[in-house]
Parts: sequence; structure tokens; C-alpha cells
Amino acid sequence: MIDQEPCWPRVSSSRLRLAEQLESWGPGVWDRPSLCADWTVRDVVAHLVATATVPTPAAAWAYLRAGCDVDRSSQALGAAVLAGRSDAEVLDLLRSSAGSRAHPPGLRAEGVLAELVVHTADITVAIGAPSATPEGDLQLTLAYLARRVPGNTRFNLTRRGRVPVLDGAHRVDGLRLRATDVQWEHGAPGAPLVEGPAVSLVVAVAGRERALDDLDGPGVEGLRRGGAVGAEGLEPPTSSL
Repeated sequence: MIDQEPCWPRVSSSRLRLAEQLESWGPGVWDRPSLCADWTVRDVVAHLVATATVPTPAAAWAYLRAGCDVDRSSQALGAAVLAGRSDAEVLDLLRSSAGSRAHPPGLRAEGVLAELVVHTADITVAIGAPSATPEGDLQLTLAYLARRVPGNTRFNLTRRGRVPVLDGAHRVDGLRLRATDVQWEHGAPGAPLVEGPAVSLVVAVAGRERALDDLDGPGVEGLRRGGAVGAEGLEPPTSSL
């Protein structure tokens, strides 16, 4: 089992780094679309603030009220963050909550970090900004997304059963992945290869089809087919990761 304690300082640094980037980009970026379906940059930031500021019992209650649908509960909690607040106030909340260890039910520190890395990439890739995510965070997130994570049980409850939210393993089964800008590989030698920048691999394994254009190799079409459906082939990828 992975020690979760070292992930929390990375979480704090990631929040502060994103806040600094948002401030440097200026107010015009907040209304731009992210790679999350139907979410603007503002919506993504609100979601990350909610993760850091909403106590686990309140997040669990929101999840139950949403019918065990992570997307719906995330949208409700994000809307509550935005209600009556300016973008500058939301940015201040992101900074002031950087050291928080709050987490949604079923999500541990490693998953909180992965969510931050994915959502930061959702913003930077969408607006064409360079990534500032450290190599170590990218490696941890890629490894996390590409393996089954029994310690994290966050899921959507659908008519066909439980659908894991933080499980990219179904998208990369039978493929070999290789980052071209950091030291990271996954999969068996000889399997169809997918390679490209680590940030593009992160969002592609998380189910963002647009990132596939930045990747190369004979396995890209396999990843495209895997990303076209949700976990276990049941539902489309959710926007909350």
C-alpha cells in the first residue's frame, strides 16, 4: 500500500501553483472552456476549491442527495462555492485552503493529488498554456490512473451498477504507454504503443479525447476506443475527474 502522507505536501503545492498561474493569466481565462465536458475554467476551479473546503461528511451528504452521482454532487458543491463570490474571492479561497486535507468520501490523498493534476491539465491544455506540474506529480498521477486502485472507492451508482470514477485502467488495458518528456512507462513490451507528453497522457487516460491529438503510436486508436466509454464500458467519462 502506498504511503499517503507524502502526497499532502504535493497537494498543497499544486493548489498554490495553480492559483499563481490563474493570477498570471488574468481574468479573461475564467470563462474559457476547459477539457471537462460543459465546465469552464471557473467551474473547474470551483470544484477544486470545494474538494479542499467541504468537510467529508458534508460532501458525503451531497453525494447521497445527488443519487450517488459524482458529477451531480460536484456540480452542486461547485455552484455553492461560486454563489455570491467574485473570481478573485474564489482564487483567494484556493490559496487559503491549499494546506487542507479535506477529501471527498472514498478518496485518499493520492487521489486528491491525481484529481488536482488532471484538472490543472484540463485548464492548461484547453487554453494552450505550458504545464508547470512537476515531473514527480505527473509520474505519480500517471501511475495512479493506469492501475486499479482498491483503496479509492469513489464511484457513480448507475442503473447498471457501480462505475469507478478514478479508474483509468480500463482505458489502457492491453496498451503500452510511454511519456516522452519524463521517465514513465506502463504496459507490457510488445503491446501497441501510445507515447507523447506526460500532460497529454494524463488527460487522455482520464478520458479527454482531445488530448489524443498530441499522442503518437499504433495504440492511440485503442486508447480512443477505450476513452469513448466509461469505466467497464458502462457510461461516458465523468466531468468530475
